[in-house]
Amino acid sequence: SVTVSGGTVTIGQTVTAQSNEDGWLYLAPSGSTVTDKASLDGLVSGGTATKVSATANSDAALATSTLAAGNYKVYAVDGTGNVSAASSATITLQTPDSTPPTVTVSGGTVTIGQTVTAQSNENGWLYLAP
Repeated sequence: SVTVSGGTVTIGQTVTAQSNEDGWLYLAPSGSTVTDKASLDGLVSGGTATKVSATANSDAALATSTLAAGNYKVYAVDGTGNVSAASSATITLQTPDSTPPTVTVSGGTVTIGQTVTAQSNENGWLYLAP
């Protein structure tokens, strides 16, 4: 069986999963036709899935840097080639945010002690610098 927490992961980060047996873990697109280990290996060689060796009941990190944005499932395969059912949790891969935020500042010249009002289109930090 396979254990993984669902959620959103930015491409380039890893997905942590566990298998209850030694073998391999695969991160494959949701909806993939998975019938056996060879079908999973075909997804890996086609560049749409990733694979990592797994030790029973230990965390393993599945790379995402070569995958496209979308929804994924994790599969476990034991040493004899038995394939688990897809993980119940779905992992959503999203592209990294590479767009800088925009900032709007109201007011003109400010003297020490006055308040500056600024607003950004994204969550984060605003810095006042000379």
